[in-house]
Amino acid sequence: MAAAPTRGKYAKALRSDMGCKMYAPTERKPRFRVVGSSGREVTGRAVPLDRPGDPMWEEEERWAHDQFDRAVAWARAQAQGGHAPVTSPRRRARVVGDLIVERQRLLAEAVASGEGAIRTTEKAEEIHRLWIAPSLGSVTLMDWCPGQCRSLLAGAHVGTERRASIGAEMRALVTLAHKLRWLPAGTDPMDGIAYWKKAMVHGEAASFVPLELRPSTEQVKALMPAMGERCRSTQAYLAGRPAKPVAVDRDWGELICAVGGFSGARPGERWGLTAESVLHGRGPGQLHLIHAVEQSREGRRLKVLKGKLERWTVVPEDVWPLLVARAEALMERFGEEQGRFALMFPATDHDLRLVELDREEAERRGRPVGAKGWVDLDTWDRSEFRRSLFLPSASAAGWPDVLTFEHLRHHFATWLFARTNEIQLVSVCMGHQSPEITWNAYFRSTEHALECAAAGLHT
Repeated sequence: MAAAPTRGKYAKALRSDMGCKMYAPTERKPRFRVVGSSGREVTGRAVPLDRPGDPMWEEEERWAHDQFDRAVAWARAQAQGGHAPVTSPRRRARVVGDLIVERQRLLAEAVASGEGAIRTTEKAEEIHRLWIAPSLGSVTLMDWCPGQCRSLLAGAHVGTERRASIGAEMRALVTLAHKLRWLPAGTDPMDGIAYWKKAMVHGEAASFVPLELRPSTEQVKALMPAMGERCRSTQAYLAGRPAKPVAVDRDWGELICAVGGFSGARPGERWGLTAESVLHGRGPGQLHLIHAVEQSREGRRLKVLKGKLERWTVVPEDVWPLLVARAEALMERFGEEQGRFALMFPATDHDLRLVELDREEAERRGRPVGAKGWVDLDTWDRSEFRRSLFLPSASAAGWPDVLTFEHLRHHFATWLFARTNEIQLVSVCMGHQSPEITWNAYFRSTEHALECAAAGLHT
């Protein structure tokens, strides 16, 4: 293997072209690295340095060469367009324009690989060219603030749909900036900006729901039996149809509400919960969140959490035995090999298949890329769940129309903070990168502190 002599403490670039460089693994960095002309760096998996000829080394080397070729192709395309791709943003303060270039590159790559739509790319480029770049293109990322985004949306004389598209694209840019670590985790230039009609709740952005509009513990407990009854009645109806009876697994109505209202899992994480999350956690009352259901135009798929940030959250002691009992029943039904990957809350009656694992899931399971593994594909469609289960259950439980299935997570934040007064713990359980995000998104005002202070003050 040609790369073997470079295994050491330092290594020069194996390949270099158009400002892009590819580095072999070293003792300090035991991974193949590719640095693009824009300064963006991607790394592969850690490879063994003490075993020449190892298959993982060869596999990661092929991956690195492919990433290098892509980076060079993009740099050449930029050069042909009259841009200067070799000017690294690291040598100057990054601006929103750098973020736009990176966003367009990723969209173009998605189209080339067949995973993206040309119309989506064209729409994003139009929004960049007509609205975002003229107003924000030269703004440095560290100076980018919500006031500038709010002014852009207020000054754009467009219809509701176009305004929503502009806001969604700015939100995508902020997400990309966090992913690239060009923006600190606690900085959000789109904080508190409502650009979509449905993102408004009594004048506040959807990320923040006032205390008086969050589900109370009594409302959550009322929803649990209502959801359970709805699930069981649907199961009995489908099984008893004389024409075409269907068996579905719906003995989980109370549990999915409990996981949302008392564990803080996001809706996609609730639907992506498997028996593995319950039985292979740290201990009683600690739920291991691993997967989430991602829904797009191409369909639904089970994926590891954003940024591979697996986490643990708490489960009340009266809910935990019910989760364990259901997980053990799935293991007994499907066996040790398959049962651990069965969904706790399937759409019908499970769809366990041996499929080729994507890179992130294969890495999580300790398997080579492209290996096959058991996956339960019976995931919920958001609209179908809302229409067939949540809305009838919420109506039966007397929930106000303003509350949705997502608001169970808001209840958890308030519920756990009231019992522990530990914002750091709430942040960890909810999967936020910092307590500031939790406070700004779920509390923002000091309503709890004021309540405690008022109750404890004496002359």
